[in-house]
Amino acid sequence: MKEILHFYYKAIGLSKHLLLLLLLVSQNTLAADKTSSLNGVISTVGSDTLSRLISQWSEAFQQQHPQILLELHTGGSSSAATALISGTTLLAPMSRRMSSQESRQFQANHGYNVTEVPLAEDRIAVFVHPDNPLSHLTLTQLDAIFSSTRLRGHPTALSHWNQLQDSAAWSNRHIAVFSRSVTSGTYGDFRELALAGGDFINRLIELPGSIAVVRGVAATENAIGYASVAYRDPSIKLLSLQVQTSSPLSHPLDTLTDYPLARTLYLYINQPPDTPLPAHYHAWLRFIFSAEGQAILQASGLRPLPVNQYETQLQIFEAAAS
Repeated sequence: MKEILHFYYKAIGLSKHLLLLLLLVSQNTLAADKTSSLNGVISTVGSDTLSRLISQWSEAFQQQHPQILLELHTGGSSSAATALISGTTLLAPMSRRMSSQESRQFQANHGYNVTEVPLAEDRIAVFVHPDNPLSHLTLTQLDAIFSSTRLRGHPTALSHWNQLQDSAAWSNRHIAVFSRSVTSGTYGDFRELALAGGDFINRLIELPGSIAVVRGVAATENAIGYASVAYRDPSIKLLSLQVQTSSPLSHPLDTLTDYPLARTLYLYINQPPDTPLPAHYHAWLRFIFSAEGQAILQASGLRPLPVNQYETQLQIFEAAAS
């Protein structure tokens, strides 16, 4: 096994912390499988953005442990924090970081801190209908489309496509603006990253999930919307973004460039100190940080985190395995 991990290190550049995690997994998995057959229900409450990845992880995991079922509740990141605080879930995926107020409330209710696990880097993609000739926007223009306050300084609101492009066919078409709902972490992150913390326009069309936004834009020729890059689809066209008109273009799928709407996705765990999680939860967590789990993450369009981010995961699994 050590030789295999050495190969992974040389071939695909896994961090030393993730290698240690994989070694820990290899030492514990065989022993667990020999002593019992895992079964039970794994329940998560929270982010719609992460629901597709978690479903993909769980489908692969169930091939190894078919007696384990997954319950995925996707009410948004705000519902994740509420469920953690009330103690109704052990696992809560969130597309934003828990606020200091939410963390304090969790600590007050439970007597210990919530465990924060960074999962991946996401990019919030901005997209239009494939027939739209537009290819890119500046953040100032994006702000003027979605925001009523226009804190990035555009002199006027952008409400019609002919304000952005010279095309006779698009001269009288208004911009239909699709968005995630206010309970979504993506809604809050987009507000901070794209609108500089400003207010959304009143005529915003709020939809309950990422798939709904993608389908809404795909069905509406004059629409624009945003969602995690993990929800990219041939039925929409992703736009490149510029911080300023003089800045280089950055496409959400171009991993070699910095992207202005990048953010970290999280998994929060209600795990009392010195108390291991149920065996099937522990096995699922081991799986998602295994080589197979990380390959699924990369295939989804999300990006693995830098080396130091895996220290938290390593500590969790070491504590659970002791």
